[in-house]
Amino acid sequence: MDRCGWCGRKLPYGQHFCCDVCNERYERTLARDQRCIKWFLLLLAAGIWIGWF
Repeated sequence: MDRCGWCGRKLPYGQHFCCDVCNERYERTLARDQRCIKWFLLLLAAGIWIGWF
């Protein structure tokens, strides 16, 4: 038994999401996270640089 990638419900083998709503929410969250990763890495590097000096 697998679990839904968004809500965690039990699924038959081979499925990743229990419904289209969970799949859509997962895709939106993934797209938003991919847009914000550059800012996260930039601020992380700046914090390390400031902490070093």
